[in-house]
Amino acid sequence: SDSSKPELLKEHFKMLKPGLSSFKEDFESAAESLIPLLDFAKSVIPEEKQDCSPIVVKATAGLRMLGEKESSAILSYVETFMNTQYPFKLISENPVSIMGGDQEGVFAWITTNFLLGNIGNGVNLEKTAAIFDLGGGSTQIVFEPILKDKKFVENEFKYDLDFGFKEKYQLYQYSHLGYGLNEGRNKIYNEIIINNLNNDIITKSDLTKDSLLTVLENPCLP
Repeated sequence: SDSSKPELLKEHFKMLKPGLSSFKEDFESAAESLIPLLDFAKSVIPEEKQDCSPIVVKATAGLRMLGEKESSAILSYVETFMNTQYPFKLISENPVSIMGGDQEGVFAWITTNFLLGNIGNGVNLEKTAAIFDLGGGSTQIVFEPILKDKKFVENEFKYDLDFGFKEKYQLYQYSHLGYGLNEGRNKIYNEIIINNLNNDIITKSDLTKDSLLTVLENPCLP
């Protein structure tokens, strides 16, 4: 009914590394890397329910940064693999896709506030928490501004969210692409190499070798 609240009955969590983006042109291995997750799902969902259990794969910023050609090929391999090797029902619209930066942060906001009991009550309680989500490839910031008599300017930072049947939220969201943990670390390593090249500690020919003969100092680490 319209008054019913969403209820979390049970959850299972499993995480594995590396992510899809690490496989680059090895598309088949990228798809097969999901086997531990899919097998885990099969182990917790009753067999008679598996063919009607909806499943969706949403890649995040790491895959987005690979570029259109490689990311599309990986997603295509993943979708074919899941369709042919597993009984789960892929949702009809974009079942395997890259999540937009706006969705990435908003989904984290929904999860956090639902588990805190701030949303999912059938009414906007006006007491939601802000989230700062540090990912591998990007960082997201999402919060519900206190507007009172002010109006939210229509722009790329605004996200209108309808949650459940009656709850409506106007969120500020922004995804800082390239400022996730992994990409931030890569930027630091890149700067260290450039500085050492500029100071003639290493040469460009050193970068073509399997490993550097010179140990480079990282001033950002103890």
